[in-house]
Amino acid sequence: MRDFKSWVLLSAALAMGACASNKPSPPGGRGAGEFDNAILAKPIALFFASLDQDVDGQVTQADIEQSTPAVFTRFDRNTDGQLTPIEFANWSETHLGDREALPGFLRFDRDRNDAISLSEFQTTLGLQLDRLDEDKDGAVSVEEMTFRIQRPQRNGDQEGQRRRPAGARRRGPR
Repeated sequence: MRDFKSWVLLSAALAMGACASNKPSPPGGRGAGEFDNAILAKPIALFFASLDQDVDGQVTQADIEQSTPAVFTRFDRNTDGQLTPIEFANWSETHLGDREALPGFLRFDRDRNDAISLSEFQTTLGLQLDRLDEDKDGAVSVEEMTFRIQRPQRNGDQEGQRRRPAGARRRGPR
């Protein structure tokens, strides 16, 4: 899967753009076909996709350990070996798409000293990787990093059409 990173990033960008648009909702509101079968990426998947060193379409703990020191150093602006809340917010905005995206600062700051060490950063990412690893094979695949939005089916629905209750009359011209 050569285009793994591009695919995940494009999916996320399109989803975020669709969610952020100011277009008025169609009749019937959102869910009336607007996002049926949309594939979205989880925010942490945006970052994990960038860590896939061997470009095999999967991210492992080894990918995290190999890639994160350079990323961590890039965002450690004051070079003290720790990420401050502002430095972390910059990382989050760049790699998760928003300064407020989850997992947040408190999830990473495991010792609650108001700073994140490289060890805390890698540990938390490893826990996030394990959480996303649904089949527990030690690697997170594209399928595990994305999810599909489908409109819930109601009893009697046929492709989104409501069935009239028994005995109900049809409205309008025939």
